[in-house]
Formats: sequence, structure tokens, C-alpha cells
Amino acid sequence: MDISMAELKRTHRRESYRWIFLLIATAVTMIDFGLVFSFGAMFVTMMETFNTDRAATATVQSILTGVTLGFGAVSGVIISKVGLPIATFLASVMVSLGFCLLFFAKEVVIICLTIGLVSGIGISLAYISCVVAIDRDFSASQRTLCLSILNTSYVAASIAYPYCLE
Repeated sequence: MDISMAELKRTHRRESYRWIFLLIATAVTMIDFGLVFSFGAMFVTMMETFNTDRAATATVQSILTGVTLGFGAVSGVIISKVGLPIATFLASVMVSLGFCLLFFAKEVVIICLTIGLVSGIGISLAYISCVVAIDRDFSASQRTLCLSILNTSYVAASIAYPYCLE
């Protein structure tokens, strides 16, 4: 059973693309979850900018974290229904739309809707999309390593983000 050179190149190229994909998924997770878990670094600035008390400002962070972490099951259903490429595209549009609409916010309630709901749903959908894609693309022995790298990435970003936001 002789494997042709073209078949060997194709296999090697696919293997390379897997690891590039892992780097991209890690970057997406770092950007999204790093922001969610370090949102408290903007707490005082939001209080001063929107002239609100601690409770109203903390609501924004609570909604963002709650929606992001609580929407995972629904994200899985969305991915099953519409497919991974469409769900990933939808996630990127929602995160971008939420942050773009934030620019026009004059009240904390608008921030709760734009960042908390729209971007929170998008971030959850993006993360679950990354997990599903890694699950589909990597073999069982590599999958554990890749998911460990993916889940470690947002911890590293959560440590680094507050310093970048200042």
C-alpha cells in the first residue's frame, strides 16, 4: 500500500491548517473572554462617564458575564440548527454590532443592552463555535490538548487585559 506524494502533501497541509486554526480560535477566545473577565477595569471610568452609582454600573458587568456564560446551551442549539460557519459569522457580527452601538450610548441601560445582551450572546456563540470546531477537527488524543490551550488562553488574557485597558 503505497501513499502517493500528493496524498502525503495534502495530509501535511491539512495538519498544518489545524494548528493555524487553533491559534486563531485561541486569539478569538483571548479577545472575547479577556474583555468579559476584565470588564471591571473600566468600572470607575463608566461610573464617572455616565454619572451612575455602583449598582447600576455593576449591572452592566453582571449582565455581560451572565449572558456570556449562560447562553452556551442556546449557542449549541443555534450551531446545530444553522451550521458552524453561519453561527460563527453571526457571532462576529453580534460582537461587533454590540460594541459599535456602544459608541452611541448615553445611558447605562443602553450599555446593558448593547454590551450585555448583544455582545454577550455573540461572545458565547463565538466561544462555543471554537469548541465545536476543535472537537470536529482534532482527533481524540489532540482534542484534549487543544481544548486545554483554548481554555487557558482566556485566563492569560484576563490577567493581561486590565493593564492594556489602562
